Amino acid sequence: MIRFLCYNCKAVLKAHDNKAGTSMNCPRCHRLLMVPKNLTAPAANVRPAAVQTARKVQPAVVAAPYRSKWMRKLAYGFLGFSILFLGFAVLIRFVIMPTINDLFASDAAEQPQLTDQDTIPLPKSKGPDFVKWLESDDPNMQYKAAVILYDKDKHPDFGGLRAVPSYLKLLKNKGSATRTVRMRRIAAEALITLGPVLDAPKQAPVVEALKEATNDPDAEVRALAIRALGQMKSVAELSDLLKHRIKENRVLASQELAELGDAGKTAIPDLLRAIKLSPPDVKVHLASAVVRLDPTREEVIPVLLDGLKTSTDEVRQLAAESLGLMGPVAKSALGALYQVFNTEKNALVKKAAYDAYWKIYGKNKEMKKNSK
Repeated sequence: MIRFLCYNCKAVLKAHDNKAGTSMNCPRCHRLLMVPKNLTAPAANVRPAAVQTARKVQPAVVAAPYRSKWMRKLAYGFLGFSILFLGFAVLIRFVIMPTINDLFASDAAEQPQLTDQDTIPLPKSKGPDFVKWLESDDPNMQYKAAVILYDKDKHPDFGGLRAVPSYLKLLKNKGSATRTVRMRRIAAEALITLGPVLDAPKQAPVVEALKEATNDPDAEVRALAIRALGQMKSVAELSDLLKHRIKENRVLASQELAELGDAGKTAIPDLLRAIKLSPPDVKVHLASAVVRLDPTREEVIPVLLDGLKTSTDEVRQLAAESLGLMGPVAKSALGALYQVFNTEKNALVKKAAYDAYWKIYGKNKEMKKNSK
């Protein structure tokens, strides 16, 4: 009889001598084992002590030694993945989420709080004085204040009239850095709102600063400055811009004068003089401003007729619309408008010519084939 141990559950097993070298399953853990050879049979030359030693339980030979290795590797891999996932979850919970909450905490703190009883908004706490930041000599403070006050939803008045001196200071800063240019744009746009509500004596330095800003290297600053002059109804300054070296300034100034209505009629002689000194595309814009101020000015009709022949679609459309505004006064332009309607490829220009023709002709029916 062979006695041996199961390597897995350490159970003592027995097998017949003729089973030596064969395999069997452990009755306890069902592991596949190999029955060792019988070492307990006595020999003639073996002493009894040696026989007793040989009768000690022999360890079983492992029949499938690699089955448990890949299971251990799988367990270790699962454990490592679990630790990695747990670490990532801790990072999100205690590092990333608090950072995100801090970013939105300031905005949430500014929202009005409601009482539990009557849900009436509580008064807002007094925040920082951004106008004082604007007055600071620190460029970073000035930039932050300008951007904050530019938020029209929270600060529709750009900080109020007491911020006007600071905006004038920013407008005169001729630096070329991106932040500096943006601050000049914000200052010019703020003066569009604040300039018209200033008292007459306080408007003079603002008008002077805006007039100087019309020479700014940045086109948007120039456009905003001219817009501010128009809102302040500075007819004299806008009339001077009709002779400006930059043709875009002439066009923008003429548009602002046209929007002034009766207040801008005093600039019509300046507009007529500027037409003679301007290139063809600018002439049409100036003539259009004259028509919007006084539709009876027949002297601009030749300029508008020439505008119908230019290569720019926008200019041809503007010329046709301006002739339509003149009504029967521009009856001499019917032939040209009819020709534009028949030959024009641009749909907007063609429609403008059609509308102008019938505004001048005074009847809403099909065009006559021959217009005289």
